[in-house]
Amino acid sequence: AAAALNSSLAGSERLSIAKQLSATTSTVSEVSQQQGTQSTTVSGQVSSLTSADVSLQARATQISNLAKTISTQASTNTVADTSLDTRVSSLAEQVEDNNDAAARNSSVASAQRASLSSGLSTTTSTVVAVSQQQGT
Repeated sequence: AAAALNSSLAGSERLSIAKQLSATTSTVSEVSQQQGTQSTTVSGQVSSLTSADVSLQARATQISNLAKTISTQASTNTVADTSLDTRVSSLAEQVEDNNDAAARNSSVASAQRASLSSGLSTTTSTVVAVSQQQGT
């Protein structure tokens, strides 16, 4: 009877252990599936981040190239600005020279007018004197 009881208990324990093992197996399977799902999600996120990183690197390259272009243009503008400064300075000197020449010409013209006026006055006096003599 004791052997039968032990056998019955052993069978019951085996059944309980089998149920626990089955439940544990199911739990392990569920955890494994969740980990698989999480792994897929993480993999997708890594892929998205990688794509975003590549996009950012491309954008950074574009910005770098634009900065180089702006720097080159600024350098070109500086050279052009220097050239314009030189040209403006040269034109200012020419204007000053022209003003000086105009002042000299005005002075010469005044002297010539005075000389012509004097000559005309002398000529007029001579004509008047000759006219009087002829009249006489």
